[in-house]
Amino acid sequence: MEAISPKQFLIAAGLLAIGSVTGFYLGRYSLSGPIPQSQNQSKQIVFKNPLFKSQSATFEGEITGVEGLKLTVKDYKDQTGVLTAIPNLIIYGSGVKKAATDSASIELNKKAVLTLEVVDGQYKVISISYLPPAPPSKK
Repeated sequence: MEAISPKQFLIAAGLLAIGSVTGFYLGRYSLSGPIPQSQNQSKQIVFKNPLFKSQSATFEGEITGVEGLKLTVKDYKDQTGVLTAIPNLIIYGSGVKKAATDSASIELNKKAVLTLEVVDGQYKVISISYLPPAPPSKK
């Protein structure tokens, strides 16, 4: 077997580097342009994986507004967004004595955890759980 010359090695290494960089940029940009960095729920469609029984997500923050099934939310970094709820939304916690399904039971500007599941290709809020107030700090 013949040894590889330094010139052949440099050519092979150069081709490998060019191929890696080209592959990176081809993967980064599709025919429709760059992959968006922010996820806007109103335009985002999630395709269900047939292997999963459900696909879920959680949001922790506050609900700052309600308009029909649209919930305006704010997280702890003051980022805001609009999430869609399902009609039979379940509400737990704080001022609610038992689970409620009436959107009038939604409390604004209180810490809550929202559970979302993929429904019709989009993440939708299926439940709201209000967090209890933090205990007073000892001084």
